[in-house]
Order: sequence, then structure tokens, then C-alpha cells
Amino acid sequence: MAASQADWQPRRIGANPPAVLPTLLTDVFGAVHNACGEPVSLATHADGTSQRESFHRFLTTGPEPLGELVADELSHKLDTPGIRFDSTGTYTHDPAGRAQAFRKLVQSGIDTDRALANSGLIVDG
Repeated sequence: MAASQADWQPRRIGANPPAVLPTLLTDVFGAVHNACGEPVSLATHADGTSQRESFHRFLTTGPEPLGELVADELSHKLDTPGIRFDSTGTYTHDPAGRAQAFRKLVQSGIDTDRALANSGLIVDG
């Protein structure tokens, strides 16, 4: 009789994770992104300013330096000096920053053509 009554009692089926699990998941998520060189705010619901700055930081500390290392290694292994990757197109996301850099260069007395090239607003070639 007692066994049949126990069969009708509601019981939870499945995992019963501890309350700390969401915090652990968030910490691991951040650690993996950081280990890959990607700012966490690029993969979360951060505000636009934070994401824009994180994207800029990611480009300058992630793919560009890695591309330089790969290009140097390819030049060495293939015995072909001068191999390089062109990453000028990656900065099309920041025209305001480039315009500000141009203005500051011109104000400091640098020639306009040189300031355009150095700020990335035009590319020689």
C-alpha cells in the first residue's frame, strides 16, 4: 500500500545543478573569450560604445599581430621575403577616429597628403 502511494508523489527528474552554476558558466565564458583574445563585451549585451572600443582593441591586439607573425613565418619558410597581409580594410568601422587623427596630424604641422596616409584615410598605391 505504501509503495503504490509513493508512485503518485511528484518527483523531479533530471539534473539538479547547484545555484553557483550560472556564475561558473559566466566566468568560464569570459575566460574562454579572453584566452582567444576576444573581449567579452563583443559576445555579450554590452552597450554600443563598449562594443565599438572592444572591436577596435580586438583588431589591434588579435588578428593584426597574428597576421604579422604568420607573414614573417611564411616569408622564412617559403624563402620569399616581404610576404605581408594587408589589413587596411579592417578600419572602415572607425571613420570618425581616423578623421580626428587626420585633424590632429595636420594641426601639428604634418603635410596633408602624409596626414591622410598616416591616418588611414587614403592608401598609397
